[in-house]
This record gives sequence, C-alpha cells and structure tokens, in this order.
Amino acid sequence: MAVYLDESMIGKDREINYPHLLLCIGVTCQMADGTLIGCHIDSGGDVEDKNLAELRQWITAHGGAAVNLYLIGNRHVNRKHNGKSDFEKAYALGFTGKVWVFDTAGIASTDGHFARLTSNPTDPKGMCDIRVCADPDVRPYKFHASTDDISGLQVVKRTLTPTGYAYAAPRIKTTLRCGITIASLPAPLARSDFKFISI
Repeated sequence: MAVYLDESMIGKDREINYPHLLLCIGVTCQMADGTLIGCHIDSGGDVEDKNLAELRQWITAHGGAAVNLYLIGNRHVNRKHNGKSDFEKAYALGFTGKVWVFDTAGIASTDGHFARLTSNPTDPKGMCDIRVCADPDVRPYKFHASTDDISGLQVVKRTLTPTGYAYAAPRIKTTLRCGITIASLPAPLARSDFKFISI
C-alpha cells in the first residue's frame, strides 16, 4: 500500500507520494532492499531540522545500506524560504552516495506539484520510477476528517510529525490525502532530467 506524505509527514514503503510540494522538498532515501523512506520536508529553520533528524532516525532504524537519495521540489522557492541546500540536506541525514535532484520549477503549476516514487522490484538498488506533475492535475482527492476512523490507513500508521500522528498536527488541519483522481501519471523522468551529485 502506498503512502502519501503531506507537510512534515514521514513514512516508508516501496511507493511514496508527495502531494502539494510547494515550498517544501520531498526527500526520499532508497535502501538496498528497495524500501523507500521519505519525508515531506518543511522549508527552513527548526522544523526542517526536526524533519531531517526524524528521517535520519528512520533510515538508521531500517538498517542496511542507503543507495540513492532523491530530492524533489522547487529548489529556488525552498531556498528562498530558508531551506537547506542539497548538500546540507544530505549531510544532515549522514548520507554518502548518489544524490538525484529534480527541480519542479520547469513544470508549470498554479499550486504546487505532485511526485510519486516507486522502487523497481527487479532491481531494488536501481533508479526509482519517478513521476512528477502539477498538483492541481490530480485533484480533487479523498479527504478523511480527524473524527473519522482512519486507524487502518497505512499513511497514518507509518507517519510521525513533531506533534504526533498526522491527524493531530495543526498544520494538517483535519484532512489527509490518500489518493489521486487520474488513472496514470506522466511518463517517468529520465536520468538526464536530474542534477546528479555524488557525496
């Protein structure tokens, strides 16, 4: 079951979705067994530090080698709002290896971007299938109010924020995203679409 990560949410699966990357960066670490561990990193300051520290704990707890790190979002907007640089994010995670950076600025959108990363079951260490589009193109989406019984949703069971479970976080308000409206997303990004860093 895929996970959908809104602001300051963290989770792991073989498919991770980032709804509404606007000021934030979707940071995803690919482990040697193909597991993806990701966080929708808020831009700047204490919140970003806490997000990265929590993500590092999840990566360490999972065990095994981290083989790829993916950073997806509008890099200029993120930096303008005091977000850490690509190197600083990788350093905060203690990551060494291949860092793949995709800047969403080249995809027109009136309200942020949607990104989906899926690990390859036949090549768990190989590059993920990554698809990005304008977030409004995949709305409307399902909402679950904080009063609903959402205990069965993996996105909640696997999600922590600085204030506890996602539905308790004020920034999430009373809703969680758990789906999209279109049957298929655009074609996967090619290696040439990424800025590549080796650390």
